[in-house]
Amino acid sequence: MIGLRCCGVKTVNFGFSEKKDQEINYPKKIFYHLKTFRKIILEKNQKNTVLFYYNRFGLFELPLFYILRKKGVKIIVDLVEDVSLNAYQKNFLQKCNQFINKLIFQNIHKFVDGLVVVSNQLKKIAETSLRQKDRVFLLPISYDPQKIRNTNTQKAKSTTFFYGGNYGEKENLVHVIKNFNKLCKSKKNIKLVLTGIPDKKTSLYIDKNIKSNKRILFKGYLKEKEYNAEVNKSTIFIIPRKNTDYANAGFPFKLAEYMAAGKPVLCSMVGDLRQVLPKNSVVFYKPDSLSDLIKKMRFLVNDRDVRSRIGLCAKKTAKKLFNRERQAVQLKKWLLSRFFIREKNEYSK
Repeated sequence: MIGLRCCGVKTVNFGFSEKKDQEINYPKKIFYHLKTFRKIILEKNQKNTVLFYYNRFGLFELPLFYILRKKGVKIIVDLVEDVSLNAYQKNFLQKCNQFINKLIFQNIHKFVDGLVVVSNQLKKIAETSLRQKDRVFLLPISYDPQKIRNTNTQKAKSTTFFYGGNYGEKENLVHVIKNFNKLCKSKKNIKLVLTGIPDKKTSLYIDKNIKSNKRILFKGYLKEKEYNAEVNKSTIFIIPRKNTDYANAGFPFKLAEYMAAGKPVLCSMVGDLRQVLPKNSVVFYKPDSLSDLIKKMRFLVNDRDVRSRIGLCAKKTAKKLFNRERQAVQLKKWLLSRFFIREKNEYSK
């Protein structure tokens, strides 16, 4: 929201980051919700206020959104996935939640003023739901340049593959581990570092493979400083997304910071990646293909010069497309032109 205050627009950023979200229990979240909403509702002049909401929202938030809109607050929601496409909701409560989210999204135009989305697929869905194309803004992902330190690891004796995902239903980590085990038979100086919090099934699979292959290192959940240190030490990043509607509607969050680190990224050809990223900025492989994945893994391990060239291109691409300061300028321009300047012009007529 850089620069909006100088234009007379007040912004309230509302939500938690993924890591912070794991540290806060549900009752605290509810208290935080109520406290923040109460503060905004009690303020007198709301016409130049934007509430930027970047958490998942549901039935709890809708009446509060409705009240705030009546008071003149502009509600902008950051949408990163389409929950209705999640085919992995198994139990009764999860299926009920999925159905409720689908109904909410069909009527979202009654509760929010605009949506910021991460993919073209979400953009099309959002434009249909909001019934106005100019109320939807496409903003894939961003990174903080201050947190990324470019460390040259291409001359290191060992090659470190790094996976730092959320082990969710979009990811195909099993393929990565299977291929890494195969690669270890012909390559000695390679490692696979895994971070994050896996579900029970994935955790058992990881434990089994760690016992049989000492070159697989599971670090678990890391604090931001430790996580960034692992990113800076790694040689090749892997984003192994499955080819599903759910994955295609999203955009990999980690991609921007991986590319900004100046290292090659090996990722499955899913979603908008092919359209958004220029040639040679990442290495694509066919999603869900074991043979193509190991072929690309071996290709990157074997050629340091190629890794350096791809890493340099990735760094330049990240700076051009995903730098959060540049994106803030674009977002500011959209917010002002769509929700403030236009309304003032219409009022003056």
